[in-house]
Amino acid sequence: MISAVLIPAIVLVLVLGSSVVSYRWKLRSLFALVPAALLSLFAGYLAGDLFVFFVPVFLGSFAGFSHRHSKSFQFFILAAALAVTFLNSGQYYYMKAVRGVDMLDLSSNDLARITEGWNLPESQTENSGQMLSEWIEAAKYLVPFSSFLYSLFFSLLTFFATKAFLSRFGEWTTQSGLDKYRLNDYTVFLLIGGVAGLIFTGRPSHPVLHTVSLNALLITSMLYFIQALGVIKFFLSRRGLPVMIIPGVLLLIVFLGIPAAVLTGILLTGMGVLDMWADFRKLTKTDKPQ
Repeated sequence: MISAVLIPAIVLVLVLGSSVVSYRWKLRSLFALVPAALLSLFAGYLAGDLFVFFVPVFLGSFAGFSHRHSKSFQFFILAAALAVTFLNSGQYYYMKAVRGVDMLDLSSNDLARITEGWNLPESQTENSGQMLSEWIEAAKYLVPFSSFLYSLFFSLLTFFATKAFLSRFGEWTTQSGLDKYRLNDYTVFLLIGGVAGLIFTGRPSHPVLHTVSLNALLITSMLYFIQALGVIKFFLSRRGLPVMIIPGVLLLIVFLGIPAAVLTGILLTGMGVLDMWADFRKLTKTDKPQ
């Protein structure tokens, strides 16, 4: 119970504290943030949890830099989420290849011990154990994508939390938001490459290429999903409608079940890809966030 309250509090302090140092001290902040980042990175790898130690310092520092220099929402989200995804995935593969420790197997063993304490009937215990084993094996192919989802979620929280907190310090320059989010046109080749890789490779014969293709497809699809949300926000704002409609509708779709969520995801991803050609918002090159 203590850790459930203490850890989020520590994370919040690290995020906001590093953001203030980066925002106010500018380049001088490197003298404090670089040692702190290296120390937290080392501690995170030892403990096997970058999201408690290193990630808050990195995201907070990067948020302070982005807000200080009026970088766009797109710049921060893409750079932060992809960087943390690379680090977190790298940690998993490092532990597996160098130390011979599969962190997902450790999680599976922990969950198995928890379910044993529930005193379930033997048949239910066997079924739950088999389902857990199958889920863990499938999750091993999705480590980069699951890391990206976590990273994206924490990056979003960091962006809005630090924006609200840092707006108290000095003058504030308006940044390009979600409504100006638009991926580079060449990003679509990552999507095409992911689809092609899945079509021409099979998991048993080419497991590495299959995993890379699958994760490239899913991560790029999520980026286009966000672009579709940007299009929707743009038109809601133009018509004076509250943009909070977007998260409200998304939550409703999630509650409707997995089929509704998957269908919505496919439709919005397609809308994001289509925006590359249709340019629904008529964004010119000078309008694109830098």
